[in-house]
Amino acid sequence: MASNLSRRQALLGTTALLATPIIGSSMTHAQNAATIQASPLLAPWPGGYGGTPPWDQFVPAMFPPAFEAAMVERRAEFQAVRDNPAAPTFANTIAAMETQGRTMDRVQAAWGVYTSNLATREVQAINREWSPRLTKFYDELGLDPKMFARIETIHANRKKDKLDAQQMRLTERTYRSYVRRGAKLSDAQRAEVSRLNQALSVQFAEFSKRVLADEETWIVLDSAWLRRLTSARWASDNLAPRRT
Repeated sequence: MASNLSRRQALLGTTALLATPIIGSSMTHAQNAATIQASPLLAPWPGGYGGTPPWDQFVPAMFPPAFEAAMVERRAEFQAVRDNPAAPTFANTIAAMETQGRTMDRVQAAWGVYTSNLATREVQAINREWSPRLTKFYDELGLDPKMFARIETIHANRKKDKLDAQQMRLTERTYRSYVRRGAKLSDAQRAEVSRLNQALSVQFAEFSKRVLADEETWIVLDSAWLRRLTSARWASDNLAPRRT
């Protein structure tokens, strides 16, 4: 779980640098969501080091069906490890979890660029709907008592099983991540934690919306900042200083 979050953060940083104004150029944002295929978001990206997102193929309406599909896949991967009848080991649990969630990572990384840098009204509406849903989904995985029991067993046996330094660190980080999320709490307490997490996600989305709305109303243009623009750009944007 911790490593999946790290992968998403790394992908978000990379994709934010690669996003360009071509987004949405081949498809309009007004297309009906029912007619839009989420496959460009779900398919592996071409290129090395995790690939390059095909930004020209993305539109906001793709994200809800992409989230749905990625959640189904991620849940199936999770359950395959959790319900493994074999005794929990580093290989069949901790290491197996490291290979999961690639599709959701890609969708979330692209979505992070939209909510951070391309937050149109459409994106904001999707974010308000999906923030609590995604939070609930991740709580479902991160607070699962059966999966935590496997992780706890591996953590308790980590020295006896003679894990190497990397395996030991990953085991301890995974265990600590689950504990901090609330996996050791009672059923009622875990349910309350998830409820609060979902409520917070709604408030975060609303806060982001209000900040953006506030920043859209005005901007201060300092002449010192604008001197770096070419005179042609000044003229084209009607920003040339007026002489009196």
